[in-house]
Amino acid sequence: TVEEYLDNSATQSNVVSVFGSLIARRVFCALGGSWLLKLPSSALVKTISFLNLREVFYLSQVCRALRKICLSEVMWQQIYLEHLGQPSLEVREFAGESGVGWQKVFFMDRLQLQKELSRKRKGSSRPSSQASCRPSDTNN
Repeated sequence: TVEEYLDNSATQSNVVSVFGSLIARRVFCALGGSWLLKLPSSALVKTISFLNLREVFYLSQVCRALRKICLSEVMWQQIYLEHLGQPSLEVREFAGESGVGWQKVFFMDRLQLQKELSRKRKGSSRPSSQASCRPSDTNN
């Protein structure tokens, strides 16, 4: 059973020796062995938002459940707030209503973002495909 696997370190060691540590971690996480997944999603999002971007990327590789959280709009909106502060109403609308998404807005060059917002004000709701990214500006 799942409980027996989670409580039996010998069985877990056997899985590591046969399949490797990466698979063993994924199995452990998939079976509910991760204490992180037991936290309420709001607490998990708040906690993850304090990590630097590289750590968020690594965490997203642990299992599907954490990947889903790390790539969620709620997560990237929180990361935006933690790293860049409160967005203007115009930026919130651009990220949410236009379908661009918080992750893209977070990495978008500030000048490119202003250009996109200006384009939206003029009636073109289609974002430019030339949006540049500068993750080095926002990495901790």
